[in-house]
Amino acid sequence: MQIKSVSINETIIKILQDIQPQLECKKISIVQDIHTLPEIGGDEEKLATVILNLIVNAIKFTPENGKIAITAVEEGDNIRISINDTGTGIPADKLPFIFDRFHQVYGTSSRKYGGVGLGLIISKAIIEMHNGIIWAKSDENGSTFNIVLPKHN
Repeated sequence: MQIKSVSINETIIKILQDIQPQLECKKISIVQDIHTLPEIGGDEEKLATVILNLIVNAIKFTPENGKIAITAVEEGDNIRISINDTGTGIPADKLPFIFDRFHQVYGTSSRKYGGVGLGLIISKAIIEMHNGIIWAKSDENGSTFNIVLPKHN
């Protein structure tokens, strides 16, 4: 890892600019509640990879005209980033396994979603390397992925 000072605010802004065409293609609206956050020590590229992966997954599983909400707030000694979608949701019996290697909720031969099932395990490893935690909640109304990172690593 190449640890330096990272602005989560700037990272999220850049990612949202980069994925704008995907959002427009599916007519997905983004709701942002991103507070001004202190910079943190971390590997900017790796943290951006995690946030991008979660947003791209939200886009992938959200139907046309859906909504994705991104929240980034300071909570005590931590920063919490939440990505919530109005997508298909993750079945309760599959939720405990989504961070397992090669696990895909919709991983059948007839699946309509791409990927090899490594995005979430890689994301989890990166967040843990930053002394953070990542988890998900889901129901039939969509999913929320949460990341908590310490302000001082």
